[in-house]
Amino acid sequence: MLPVADFHQDIIFINGILERLYRAGYRLVVGAVWPLQGGEVWDYDRTVRGVEWFLKEVESSPNASLLTDFGEVRTDRLNLVIGLEGGYLKEINRYEALYRMGVRLFGLTWNVDSALSSSCCGDKGGKGGLTSLGREFLHWARERGVLVDVAHASYDAIYETVESGAKYLYSHGGILKEPPSQRILTYDLAREIISKGGVVGIGYGAIFFGEITLQQLARRIGEFYFVFGGGIVSGSDFFGLGGSEYEGIREVEDIHNLLNLLPEGIRERYAWGEAMAFLGRP
Repeated sequence: MLPVADFHQDIIFINGILERLYRAGYRLVVGAVWPLQGGEVWDYDRTVRGVEWFLKEVESSPNASLLTDFGEVRTDRLNLVIGLEGGYLKEINRYEALYRMGVRLFGLTWNVDSALSSSCCGDKGGKGGLTSLGREFLHWARERGVLVDVAHASYDAIYETVESGAKYLYSHGGILKEPPSQRILTYDLAREIISKGGVVGIGYGAIFFGEITLQQLARRIGEFYFVFGGGIVSGSDFFGLGGSEYEGIREVEDIHNLLNLLPEGIRERYAWGEAMAFLGRP
């Protein structure tokens, strides 16, 4: 069974999920703390409770470990990276405190404009880039060596981040020639992200690629490797797709249904190799 890496899953509050992921072949997963769950922006204390849930889940999972050093990925365990899906906290010392708790991926925003960045879909309508706090945050992120996630950010904010020197990625979403919104990348923006050292995570729902089949999604992934030469990884968004999942890949265990449709020359790269190259692992 191929080891699998995935850069975005909304698995918070699903007890026992880490052992399920391990049995399904996952060896690296970003678990997202989504600070708007329940319809309102979480304050710092509630965000901390979300991080603490992951820490307890790791503690109770015999085959999982918290990954805080990207040079220490192990293939005999599930390496969990805790990610914050949206920068709604208004003080850098709050992000520092979460870093000390073990968070290693920080999203700039979600579909609501944040303290750090304009959103793809917020009140500004995708206009504008990073805030002054967002630029300060990128400086902090460079110093800490954390991953900055540009998914959900406006195109302007993505371009700023790509040029910032921070280690960045687009964790989950889609790529279309004519996207209906800035939540989905254009080919040109995807090429920019990848050519400057980032990766693009592919989500598994119609909200990203429209009403296509799993076979068609596999062909799209193959096309992306041909067009961009690499830099394409899994960012499934499992449990966050709102019912738009493609038939045949509705649960974490279904990942191999997609992998088996990919050409052999791409399968291992997509499942594991590109992710490890991005993290700096041999």
